Order: sequence, then structure tokens, then C-alpha cells
Amino acid sequence: MHIEKDAFFYVDNVINFLTEPNEYILLQNGTLFLYPEEGDKIETSEVFLSTNGWFGIHSNWKNYNYRGNFEAKNIEIYATSGYGVYIPNSQNITFINLTIHQCGGGISIQNCENITIDHTYIYDVLDYGHYITKSDYVVTN
Repeated sequence: MHIEKDAFFYVDNVINFLTEPNEYILLQNGTLFLYPEEGDKIETSEVFLSTNGWFGIHSNWKNYNYRGNFEAKNIEIYATSGYGVYIPNSQNITFINLTIHQCGGGISIQNCENITIDHTYIYDVLDYGHYITKSDYVVTN
């Protein structure tokens, strides 16, 4: 193989290559390494990453206590059998610049409040692009 100056390639799953906020590596044993944003504190942070292929981002799966106060941005989600984003029983959540494709559905929001979806591109999904029910103060752009 010959690699030229302007060739495009990437290296995956090398811990030392985490150099930008929100880059991550998920090891086969379930350990998640995440490069934090400036000001993040481990004591007050939670990270959720689906490993079953059902959802791309999910919050509060089978838990009826409200969760929230997080932002997801600049993420591509593809090839899930369920929704790219599934958020029930949550509040104060923002999604910016998401791309969701080749999934069972786009975004499902149920029984939530204060949700913002901004500059999100959803295509090639089998079900709804947005499914929003029993929720207050949801803004989509």
C-alpha cells in the first residue's frame, strides 16, 4: 500500500490518540475512556454509550426517575436497530449537529421537558424521524 500526502485514513481504538474533547474509546471489556471537555469534573459527570446496537444514545432506560442536564453535539449515529436517540423521562437536554441514518428510527422523546434539537440531519430510517409524546418545551430546528 502506498500512502500519499493528501490521503484520507483513520486510526481507531488507540488511547494515546485521544486529543479532542468528547473523543472516546470503548474497550471490549466495557471500559469507556472519554477525553473530557474543559471544566468537566468526574464527580459530577455521567456517560452513557449503548453497546447492544439497539439505541445510539439513550438515557434512563427502564428507570423512571428524571435524568438530564446534558448536551450531545457533533455526533454521527448509524446502524442501530432501534432509534438513534431514545430519551424517556428526562429534562434539560440539548442535541446539536447530530446525524442519524440507517437506524430503526431517528429521535424518540417521551415524557420529557426542556429538550432542544438543533441542526440535526435524519435520513434513511425505517420509522419516525422525530417521535415526541407527552413532553413540554421541546424546540426543534
